[in-house]
Amino acid sequence: MSMIGRPIHRFLKNQNYCSDVYHRIRNRPTPFENTLTILKDPANDRELYLIGTTNSSTLLAKRTRDIIKNESPDTVYVQTNEKWWNLVKDFKNVNSQKELNLYNPVLRDTQEWHMENNPRSLVFKTRFYPWMFTLTQMFGFPSDFHPFTPGLEMKYAIEQALAGNSKLIFGGQEINPGTLYALRTEKRFDLVPLIWRYFFALHNKKWETEHQDLHRVLDVAGGEGFAEVIDNYRLAWLIKLFEKYAPFQKQILIDHKDLDLFYQLYRAPGKKIVAVVNQWHTPGIEYHWRHTTHTELPTEPINPVGDFDIDTYQEVNTINDAIREYVCKLGKTEPATYDNYITHYHKQTQEAERSRHVHFLSHDDPHMSHH
Repeated sequence: MSMIGRPIHRFLKNQNYCSDVYHRIRNRPTPFENTLTILKDPANDRELYLIGTTNSSTLLAKRTRDIIKNESPDTVYVQTNEKWWNLVKDFKNVNSQKELNLYNPVLRDTQEWHMENNPRSLVFKTRFYPWMFTLTQMFGFPSDFHPFTPGLEMKYAIEQALAGNSKLIFGGQEINPGTLYALRTEKRFDLVPLIWRYFFALHNKKWETEHQDLHRVLDVAGGEGFAEVIDNYRLAWLIKLFEKYAPFQKQILIDHKDLDLFYQLYRAPGKKIVAVVNQWHTPGIEYHWRHTTHTELPTEPINPVGDFDIDTYQEVNTINDAIREYVCKLGKTEPATYDNYITHYHKQTQEAERSRHVHFLSHDDPHMSHH
């Protein structure tokens, strides 16, 4: 088994700008499609039900419970630790994520963030905790959105796995001793570069608009509603945003973690496996799984000639010619330019005033647009 390359998180920046209304209405995937990917392994006759969770939705938690109940998998993999389960299984009358959130102060004791109080660890803490606090403020998630704290979906998955006699594998929480050791070896936790990237990473209007739209959706939908509308495009955008803010830490927390989770799932026993992992790891796991099992989805190459809408192009030219003649008739003058007012297929950068001169004199002509 060879592993080369790494996943590329592709997305459309601001779909309101990159598509039309007919593509945006009534075609968004449901929350169940957004968070569930069924992967095949034809060589070994295996299936992987890859479920991505943000640990914030009661609806998706019940969906995951139903999948495990109906599919009766041989193995269920959950991205939490046994210490968390031993504490949660004693909670009574917890039927929603909102109710489980009330126990988060207690559940924090199950996190695997324990470090010795030696000089090296103290130096790391003084750099890491302010960096983490600043990064959390930059993303601005609401108080009811806890993507990295195991939630009701993990609880239901474990309960149903035990009820169905499936083999249960605890993969550890998001920050486990291995991840923590990798973070300790990373020296670039300075606040100044992080804050600098926050102000200058969103380098164009579309990034800024998408960032504003993200916070509006969070304000309106709340954490639980937002967890149910994270499609593949928005998920990839969030990963890219994190890469812009913290590129070195992203390699540890996402890229290396994706590969670690993939190896655990690929080596898991059984013909049918259900895995409940953090949603921002699902693109990377899917990439590694498809690459290793040779089940990559076929893609169509771009055909610059065949994809050219000649009918629309001719229609636009005809309309622009009519508008140009009408405006020139009203103004009793020649056209300022013979380019179309709207170039819908490609963009041209020309000096419009130059086309008004029959004889080009020189670049010192005061009527040229660049003066």
